[in-house]
Amino acid sequence: MNGDLRERIPWNGLTLLKALAAVEVVIVHAPAYRQIAAYCNPFNVAVVIFLFVQAFIVFARLSGGRAAGSYYRPEALARMALRVIVPWTVAVLLFIMLGFRYGHSTEYFWNCGAFGPGSYYLMLYLLSYFTLPLIWTALKRCGRWGIPVGLALALALEFLYPLMLGGLRNPALVYRCTPVRYLGVFALAFAAVELQCRALSRRVVWTVAGLGVASLALAYVRSLAPDRALPMPEDFGWWICHL
Repeated sequence: MNGDLRERIPWNGLTLLKALAAVEVVIVHAPAYRQIAAYCNPFNVAVVIFLFVQAFIVFARLSGGRAAGSYYRPEALARMALRVIVPWTVAVLLFIMLGFRYGHSTEYFWNCGAFGPGSYYLMLYLLSYFTLPLIWTALKRCGRWGIPVGLALALALEFLYPLMLGGLRNPALVYRCTPVRYLGVFALAFAAVELQCRALSRRVVWTVAGLGVASLALAYVRSLAPDRALPMPEDFGWWICHL
């Protein structure tokens, strides 16, 4: 069963998701988007989709028998660097040649030297790369409670994590660059892999659909009526993506 799961990773569907997310990145950062941003903010989930795809692939491979420690072996790190870090470094060098400079070392560090839309993504990707095998191991050890535990922790950290960053110079930047705030996305990716080999009852399907509708409605409440937003300790403007 596990070997079959690894072979049945839906690559075409994941590629389509990544393509949709890439198109959304372009649209969201276009000037015309500002006029309709309030109505479309709940769908501003490009980063969420990219991270879901990353987590799904990692979790599917681990569930298929790959050892968690293999992600930290030199050959695995070299492949990741060649595919991700090297192209990123080339882009950063081009920006430097164009005369771009940072005003403060905090942004330079968390953005890994890059700027513009998605400039923080390499930091987020790398931190996720190193933590996803650990997250999968922890959730797997919870057994049948893995998915509820993951979602409960995500909800708790959505309230607590911003409070912990209150003393930093740029807490919003650190908040969006760390995988802590995306634990809910990783829990959903874990659930998707776990349910890959199970036959879902009609009640489960309707429950998931109902939760989706309710969460989208809550996101719209936050987007269209800020005065009726859910009580949050700190709002960095992106938490509605999790809903």
